[in-house]
Amino acid sequence: MNWRISHTQLQEWKSVIDVLSKLYNSAKHPQEGFRYAQEMAAVYLYQLEDAAEAVSIIENKCKNSTLDTSTIHYEAYYKLGDINGCLKVLRACLLNVDDDSTRSVVHYRIASLYEQQNNLQLAFENFEKSYKLNPSLLESIEGMISTGLKLKNWTNVKDWLGVLASKVNSNLLANQLRTGLSRLEEGLKDVNVS
Repeated sequence: MNWRISHTQLQEWKSVIDVLSKLYNSAKHPQEGFRYAQEMAAVYLYQLEDAAEAVSIIENKCKNSTLDTSTIHYEAYYKLGDINGCLKVLRACLLNVDDDSTRSVVHYRIASLYEQQNNLQLAFENFEKSYKLNPSLLESIEGMISTGLKLKNWTNVKDWLGVLASKVNSNLLANQLRTGLSRLEEGLKDVNVS
């Protein structure tokens, strides 16, 4: 009988952890142990809501694993509110990802975290990297506009509002963006005249 499946079906998560721990300790090959450790981390994170233990397992028992533990690792740090931990995981992901579209999303997430930390210059730089890797990711442009506003970098705001207006599919939205851009330009003229 497979006790792990039985305990999982009954949602007896502590028992699932006990079985996985025994399997981990008796694993004959490192890869097998990594799989059990990753599964343990997932149970701690998603079923037992113990993000700290999930991080500990990923960092100690999955240290040299070839399995992708980044999602569990990131989400555990995120649940803990540890933005620096999240950034560490995302930076490590960049080392292993070749696809520009995926790299774009990772830079977008990095930028969003920097924005949460109020590190606006690094947020802007990562939104820009995200956009350069995938110009169809409009959220990156919105991020540059948002951080540009917070930095009061009106040139960047104007430039990226223009780019966003040229990329949106809705004529109504494009017109609203152009109207906002015109108002910004008028406001800047008034400030420069004063």
